[in-house]
Amino acid sequence: MEFSVLGIPENSSLEDAKKALKQIRINNHPDKNKNATQMQLQTLQNLVNLAEEAFQRINSKYLV
Repeated sequence: MEFSVLGIPENSSLEDAKKALKQIRINNHPDKNKNATQMQLQTLQNLVNLAEEAFQRINSKYLV
């Protein structure tokens, strides 16, 4: 599930996961979405938070 949240295949490397998370952060940054409503910005922030949580779970699997 974590990999699908980041939009990468399950056999991806930790480096691929880092790149995917960075891209999600960039694409959903408030500065990139200047015309978004407050509700849309909150949704984007929730998406980023979900991606960060998924990355943390992937990262912990690689550290074991």
